[in-house]
Amino acid sequence: MRKKHEAFKNIRKKDEHFRYFLFDIDRGMSTDVFIHKETEVITNEDEYIQSKMEFIQDKYNPQLIYTEISPLGKWEYNSLKQSGVTLFKEFCNN
Repeated sequence: MRKKHEAFKNIRKKDEHFRYFLFDIDRGMSTDVFIHKETEVITNEDEYIQSKMEFIQDKYNPQLIYTEISPLGKWEYNSLKQSGVTLFKEFCNN
């Protein structure tokens, strides 16, 4: 049980140095899931997400895809990484 003076452990906090993301790419018959830890400071989140979506669409061209990008907490990212979810940088290198 949590004591009154202890902070909650499962609350997501914004990290000023990097963020964690889940990329869910739906190709109709199959779905690809990638996780990503961004180490650069994101100055404009909308531009960042738009550039990632354009990159993914270029990689899957000419297939019709639906991309969803969701923020993750550090604990969620580490759990997914340990369970074997593919890293986004591996997708970029292919």
